[in-house]
Amino acid sequence: MTTVPPISDRKKRLLAGPTLGLLMVMLYNILSSTKEVVSGAMVQTIDPIALTAFIFAIVTIFFQFIAAIRGVEVYTRPFDNPGLLVTLNIFSCGSWIGFFYSVSYLEPAIVSALMVGVGPALTALLLPVWYKSKRARPLEVAGSLGILISTGFIIFLVATGNSSLGEITTKDILHGSISALIGSVAMVGSSIFSKKLSDVGNPPAVIMAHRFYLLVGVAFFIALFARVDFFSLLPVMPYVLALAAFGVILPLWALQVGIKNLDPLVVMILISTAPAFTYAIQLLDSRLEVRPTVLFGVALLCIFAIVSQIRWQPRGRKAS
Repeated sequence: MTTVPPISDRKKRLLAGPTLGLLMVMLYNILSSTKEVVSGAMVQTIDPIALTAFIFAIVTIFFQFIAAIRGVEVYTRPFDNPGLLVTLNIFSCGSWIGFFYSVSYLEPAIVSALMVGVGPALTALLLPVWYKSKRARPLEVAGSLGILISTGFIIFLVATGNSSLGEITTKDILHGSISALIGSVAMVGSSIFSKKLSDVGNPPAVIMAHRFYLLVGVAFFIALFARVDFFSLLPVMPYVLALAAFGVILPLWALQVGIKNLDPLVVMILISTAPAFTYAIQLLDSRLEVRPTVLFGVALLCIFAIVSQIRWQPRGRKAS
């Protein structure tokens, strides 16, 4: 006669391992997509660079406190690899400034699609150029080419006035697309150098505490140079705090838990579906019209992004 585990034990097992990882990555997708839609609406009335400065000043202060608890030796460990730390700061600066500028010109779902797909696709296609000993897999190449074709289709929709924002000037299309593409490539660089710092013994919270120095400094410098009235932002500071907490800090924590409990391939596939979440959430934004063509373009890019992450191996062979 089999013994049925107590309900509390079954709940613990249900909320652990792959199940917990899946829930956390889904939470990351939902919160990140909400951040993209909310920030897209906010930067219509708030300078995007000033918003970036305040959000990441808050994020940096938060993680400084968390990292300081770990002790001086752990807190200062990233400075043992100054080249990695400086490079991570450069890529982090490019990815987030690119994002906040792009959502001030383009609809959030399109920005999400461009940033999720284009950087990894270019990385896969340029892999043989950067590393002579490495070759991209056939599915990776096919998926990457599909992503780039889908990106071209999405930009065509924007250029012909078929995005959810309707007619957009050529200048705004160029600014938004270039910002998103720069942000996408920088996001890949951020992932690579964050992983490199992690591999030499730096905890995630400590890396987060030190990776945004350049971003905060550059953002405040540009905002001051542009003579942004910081006092005019005081009425919206509660929203900025909420965006920092629920749009950056909590999603990054959820993603870290997901990475810990899931295979990296599964994480990448789940993140590749993020633009679909963004499209669904942006339907709540009254500025944006429902456009089936945009949904088709975003869905197409998501499918190719998933294809590019599939690792097929013949039956009977083990992955090396």
